[in-house]
Amino acid sequence: MKSKNKLIVVVGMHRSGTNLVAKTINDLGVDIGKDFIDKAEDNIKGFRENRDLNSINIKFLHAIGSEWDRVGVTSINQENPAICQLMREAENILKNAVKNKSIFGLIDPRVSILLPVWSTIFQKLELVPNYIICLRNPLNVIESLAKRNNFHPVKSELLWLKYNLETALATAKYNHLFVNYDRLIDETHYEIRRLSSFIHGLNRNDCESSLAKLNIDRNLRHSVFTYEDLMSSTLLDMTKELYKILLTCQNDKLDTEKINDFLIIKCNQYIALHRILDYIDELDMTNTELKSHAIKLHMGYLEKERLYNLVVNSVSWALTSPFRFISRLLRK
Repeated sequence: MKSKNKLIVVVGMHRSGTNLVAKTINDLGVDIGKDFIDKAEDNIKGFRENRDLNSINIKFLHAIGSEWDRVGVTSINQENPAICQLMREAENILKNAVKNKSIFGLIDPRVSILLPVWSTIFQKLELVPNYIICLRNPLNVIESLAKRNNFHPVKSELLWLKYNLETALATAKYNHLFVNYDRLIDETHYEIRRLSSFIHGLNRNDCESSLAKLNIDRNLRHSVFTYEDLMSSTLLDMTKELYKILLTCQNDKLDTEKINDFLIIKCNQYIALHRILDYIDELDMTNTELKSHAIKLHMGYLEKERLYNLVVNSVSWALTSPFRFISRLLRK
């Protein structure tokens, strides 16, 4: 199929503004579908992730025994029969999604760690991806995940590293745009001009009509750590270095070869830690199982306590009290 569709793929670490960017590009004319995943307590305004595409990404991860929050390196064998079947399913879903749409947007943070698979699917459908990469200060991501998922800061930092390294390296050879979450909120008009230019090829001065229609709620941001806060923090030097160089990717003129060399070095350093990362994942899964078991035990105890209180406070218990008293006397 020779596609005439333009494909916009929004990627980035969870809690980095992918949903906000999705809403913004939708307002700028990108069709992102209508059947989205359900709202949640942490996002009462709703998500912009296509339900079927989100579901297939979860299936991909489950097929390799993984989840979105595993810090270990994501490795998928595309020759595995189960993966091949899922790829055919994903291909059909995307083919139907882009049908009769001049510009379609694919949004799901999970795509960030599944890019090798999706790149193959894009090639089969003859779709050329244009990536919008959402970037956010790792301190803010760490705090957000602590509030939403009760994640340990170290786990969240490793997730931030994994997602951003894999995303930046896999998208380097394609048309891409980095969008900083904080700058999108603080310098809304400037960032929307960049997005509009990237999507439609417009001069940034030609999208005033779009700007007038768009409004970004600043109350969406709950964590406001600065660049200076990050650099003076106790996070890994690798994290600080990566964020620093990814910030430069917002500029129009870049030494892309130098940046790619840096990303390859850092990605190899992360991969070299795979045994430690896998061990962390094993401990995390064990901890999750223990917590789940503890919750079940506690719920069982509460249920027994409820039944006990129901019995001892019942009329029949009160009526039979004299008989229980006599019975105790006779046993003495």
